[in-house]
Amino acid sequence: MPNRSEVGIQACLAVAERLRSIPLNRHEARVGGLCSMVARHLGLEVEYSDAIGHAGSLHDVGKLAVADTILCKPAPLDANEWLLMCEHPMHGYEILVEADTPITNLAATVALCHHEYFEGSGYPKGLYGDDIPCEARIVTVCDIYDALREHRAYKADLGHELAISMILDGDGTKRLRPAMFDRDVLGVFSKHAAEIGGFYAASIN
Repeated sequence: MPNRSEVGIQACLAVAERLRSIPLNRHEARVGGLCSMVARHLGLEVEYSDAIGHAGSLHDVGKLAVADTILCKPAPLDANEWLLMCEHPMHGYEILVEADTPITNLAATVALCHHEYFEGSGYPKGLYGDDIPCEARIVTVCDIYDALREHRAYKADLGHELAISMILDGDGTKRLRPAMFDRDVLGVFSKHAAEIGGFYAASIN
C-alpha cells in the first residue's frame, strides 16, 4: 500500500487532472479500481493488487502535457496529432519517475508501457510478450475496456457486452485484436465479465 507521501502525490496529480479534464480524472479512477480487481482474480496478493490499482489510476497522467486541441478533438486525429498523442506514455513516465517512491516508480513503468501490445504492435517501444511488465499488461486491457465504455468527444459509448466481445474476439478490423493482450488477463475478462460490468455501472452512478 502507498505511504502517506505517495497518497499525497497521487492526490495532487488527481486534482491536476480534474482541473484539466474531469472525464480524464474519472477514467483514471475507474481504470485503477478495475486493475485491482483483475489483479486479484489473477491470484496476486491483495497488497500488490492494490498497488497495481494505484499505479493504474495514474496511467494517463502524461495527457496533462497533451494540447486540448488534441485531447478534446471531436473527430479522429490526423497523422501529426496522433504522433503527439503517442508521446503521452513518455510524458507520464517523466512526471512520475521524479517522485522516486515504490508506488510512483511502478506507476511510471505502467504509464510508459500501457500502450505496448503483447504481439509487438504497441508504442512507444514496440515491446513484445513478457518484455512488457505484467502490471502494464493488466492496465492495458482495463484501459481499453473503459475507453470503449465511456463517451468521448470523438466516439459514442458502447455497452458492456459489446466491449467485452471486442476485447475477447476483436472488432472485425486490425485495430483491436485479442492477440494484442495477455492471455491470462483476457481469461479474467472472460470469466468475470459480469463482475467487471457491475463495477463499471457502479462507478458511474
